[in-house]
Amino acid sequence: MVEERPLIWDKTREDFKDRNKSKAAWQEIIDTFIHENLNEAEKAEIGFIAGALKMKRLKFSQELH
Repeated sequence: MVEERPLIWDKTREDFKDRNKSKAAWQEIIDTFIHENLNEAEKAEIGFIAGALKMKRLKFSQELH
């Protein structure tokens, strides 16, 4: 999966340092892994954890301002 996305590992590419493209490529890998390897209960648990982390990050960000 990583080999198919050279912008993650090929430092000679102009877009190697593009954080948005890199993040999107890693997200594709994660989504593929989740889709192929986890059952519905595990997917739901990951979604719950991700949601909780987003809420904590938002709350922390609000406390800083």
